[in-house]
Amino acid sequence: MASFGAKYPYFNPVAEEPEGKLPVYKDQDPVRVGRLVKADLTVNLASGKLFADDGLAESVEEFSSGSIAMETDDMEDPVAGVVYGCTVEGKMVRYNVGDDPPAGGLAYFKKLMRRKKVLYKGYFYPLVKAALGNDTAQTKTDSITFGTNNTTFTVFACETGDWRFTEEFKTEPEAIDWIKKQLKGKKRAATPTATPAAGAVASGATVALATTTPDAVIRYTTDGSDPTETSPAYSSPIEITEETTIKAIATAEGFAASDVLEAHYTLTE
Repeated sequence: MASFGAKYPYFNPVAEEPEGKLPVYKDQDPVRVGRLVKADLTVNLASGKLFADDGLAESVEEFSSGSIAMETDDMEDPVAGVVYGCTVEGKMVRYNVGDDPPAGGLAYFKKLMRRKKVLYKGYFYPLVKAALGNDTAQTKTDSITFGTNNTTFTVFACETGDWRFTEEFKTEPEAIDWIKKQLKGKKRAATPTATPAAGAVASGATVALATTTPDAVIRYTTDGSDPTETSPAYSSPIEITEETTIKAIATAEGFAASDVLEAHYTLTE
């Protein structure tokens, strides 16, 4: 197998990382990082060896992390805002020491030749985080040197333990469709509402939770912790007998979990 081409690097930020599942991406079109010049993967392994009776008895090597040194011809300012977490203000981009690049998914494909046939192999990294690379400026000389954009993506293992997926295709359009499918985001379920609204209520009052997302399950807590998909499911109004903070999310098949409702109740005197 020979590799002689690489194209279409796309990125989409993570919306949430459900426990025991792959990340869920934002409900938006993934951004194209730029036109791909090269992408070099380095894999870091955690290793351990046990010697016994003057010989190697056990050896373990496990994926720890990875890094992709990606070079593209350019990166447009709106894309930089998505990938690096910098602030785009009209025509100006503001880079700050407090910028926190979002975790996201990264995918691209390579063009291969196998037994005289062209194939397209997609590469999908479900959890990465970008770091801005070095930049250079050079005066014009009697030869032309093109400047490129450099980004280093750190590769993490997901909640599932997965860190990379690959798949082969016969045509380029199939590979592009696959890339966009891997990075496709999910709409969030509608945030639950509470009735009555947060505030002072009489002891023994009940609070009803609702969401407009069809067939959604509402999960809630009353101990101040954030709810998860394993929190108790709401089935009947919640009685308030002391100062209480209700936090709730809505979950539904085909949707990312909603934003968290937080409603704090106190008792009337």
